Amino acid sequence: MYRAACFAAFVIGLFEVTFGVADDPKDKKAELKKAIENADIILVGKVTKTGLVAASSFDVGEIEARKILKGDDKTRTARFRFAGRIVPPYAKVGVEGVWILSKANKPGWRNVLSYQPLTEEKTVRAIIEEEKKQKEDVKKIAAENLIADLGSLDGNKRVAATAELFRRGNKVLPLLKKAGARQVAPLGATVDGTKRLDMVYSVIEGFPPNPPIARAGYRTNAFGLHVEKGTTAEDIQKICQKHKCTLVGKFNAAFRPSCYLQVASGQSLEGVIEQILSTEPKVTTVNLNYFED
Repeated sequence: MYRAACFAAFVIGLFEVTFGVADDPKDKKAELKKAIENADIILVGKVTKTGLVAASSFDVGEIEARKILKGDDKTRTARFRFAGRIVPPYAKVGVEGVWILSKANKPGWRNVLSYQPLTEEKTVRAIIEEEKKQKEDVKKIAAENLIADLGSLDGNKRVAATAELFRRGNKVLPLLKKAGARQVAPLGATVDGTKRLDMVYSVIEGFPPNPPIARAGYRTNAFGLHVEKGTTAEDIQKICQKHKCTLVGKFNAAFRPSCYLQVASGQSLEGVIEQILSTEPKVTTVNLNYFED
């Protein structure tokens, strides 16, 4: 009995420590910034309901929104999913705070990327403003500089440059081509030699379809992922969850590509690749999944 109680206390303690992210204030801020960047909506509110799903491993609660700091300002309530066996401190009726939430899944539930007490609202607002300013600053950068940043060793620079080039769209195609970019579909690149420059160009231009009854081409529902050194299998699972992909086979950081992902039914290949290249700093490039009969 005593051992069981000790073990339960240890598990709860471990859960609370992990939820707290990190002891170092710099690490905490970095984790909070990452959560804010990835958030679909950030709101100030109070938990009004729990127990909305009868499942043993998880539960769903509802937050009544008082303020929207990021996202759709017409939102009045948001449903969030949490572990059901050991209820986290933020998942109790009456708890107020700042909720940093992911996109809603099909049933309409969101994952909690971060929960902050009301005293941290000012900190969250400051990070949101900083993020907005960075995006505005990127809009002023010359396209040639953005193209150069596609090959940066800094993942955040790559992502910012990629997102801005996608935002500018067709008007940057001539400059990308001048820099040496070429279309990767249906057979314009190799599995291990696809440059980020080429993929950005190709997604903006649009992938040409495979010829009718093609004996060689590319699969329209899968692609290869190339990642930075130090990327883990857990990182890949998070990317899959965020972008609604499925890992095909195994992940190996030493391989090029490190793995293949399959896109969910109803999603476009170009759309998913654009999302990943625009938001995932650990991803260096992607390649199409070529076939040859």
